[in-house]
Amino acid sequence: MRPHVMVSLFAVAVAAACATAPTPPTPDIDPGPTSEAEQYFTEQLVPVFEQSCSSCHANASDSYGAPDFLGGGATDKYYDTIAGWANFLQCDPTLSPLMTKGSDPTHPGASFATVDVPKVFQWLEIESERFAGEPCNAPDPTTSASTGGGSSGEGGGMGTGGGGTGGEGAGDPVGTPGFPPVSYMEHMQLFGACMTYDIWVNTGMPLVANQQATVQDNNTECYNCHSNPNTGLNHMPDPDNIEAVKDAFQNMREMFAVMNLVRWTVNPDGSVKELVPSWLWRDAGQSGSAHPPYTLQDQYVQTLQNWWDQQKLRYDESIAAGIPCDPAAGDPPP
Repeated sequence: MRPHVMVSLFAVAVAAACATAPTPPTPDIDPGPTSEAEQYFTEQLVPVFEQSCSSCHANASDSYGAPDFLGGGATDKYYDTIAGWANFLQCDPTLSPLMTKGSDPTHPGASFATVDVPKVFQWLEIESERFAGEPCNAPDPTTSASTGGGSSGEGGGMGTGGGGTGGEGAGDPVGTPGFPPVSYMEHMQLFGACMTYDIWVNTGMPLVANQQATVQDNNTECYNCHSNPNTGLNHMPDPDNIEAVKDAFQNMREMFAVMNLVRWTVNPDGSVKELVPSWLWRDAGQSGSAHPPYTLQDQYVQTLQNWWDQQKLRYDESIAAGIPCDPAAGDPPP
C-alpha cells in the first residue's frame, strides 16, 4: 500500500447531550465493492460485528445513542449498510473508525477481540482498492498542525507506517513493544510505555479538562462529556477527581487512545519517520465537525506543548539508550 497521512479522528459514538450522531456521508467515489470484499465480510466479519457491535450499532434504542452503521439488525444487511458509510471505508484503512474506536480501551462497547482486529484490517485493505489511483483525503498541511504533509508525511499527520499487517497488536495494553520500534504500532506502544504520571500531572495535563465548549448554546467544561464512560471518551475527567485522573492517564497510554495526543509521520517508502504531536485537543473545537466548538485557551495550548516536549524527550532517550521504557515506572502512585 502506498504511504498516506491521516486525519485526526474522533469517536463515532458520543452521548446525545455532547454531540449529534453523524449521518452517513456520501462517498466522493463509489464504484461499489469488489466481490472479494463482500465475500470476505460475509464469511469472516458478520459474526464479529454481531458479537462485538450489534447491540449498540444495529439498535436504534440503545442507551448510548450510537450510530446504527450496521442497519436495523438483520445480519444479511450489515454489509450493505456499513459500506454506505464513506468514513468507514477509506483509502488508508487506519483512517477507519473501526480501527480507532474498535481498538480503543475507552470505547463503552470495549474493543474487538485481539484475534479479530487483523480480520477487520484485512477487510478494510481489500475495500481500499476501490480508491486505487485516487488521492487520499488528507487535508492541506498548511491549514492545520494536526494533519499530514504530502507523501513524506511532514507535519503532524499520521501514516500507515511499515511492518506487519497493520492490525497486529492492536488493542493490546501498554507493555514492552518490539524494540527497537519499526512499525507505527511499535513506536506508539513505546511512547505509551514511556509516558509517566509525574509528567502528566506536573505539566498540568489534567487541567485541560476545564476548557469550556459550547453545547446547545451553553458553555460547559470538557470533563462533563469526556469523563462519562457511556460516551466512550472518559479520558478528560474532572481534575479534582484524583482517582479518575489516574484511570484516564492509564487509558491514554494504550493504543489507540494515545493517538488523541500523538501521531507519526512517514518517509516516502512508508516507514515511520518520527512521532509528532497530534494537537487534537487544540483543534477539535475548530474542526467544523459534530464536536461542540471551542477555542483552546493559550495556557492549555502551552500545557500541551510542555507535556509533549518532556514526554517526547523520554521516548527519544529510550531509543538512544537502546533500552525500552518500563511502563511500570510511569504508573500513578497507589
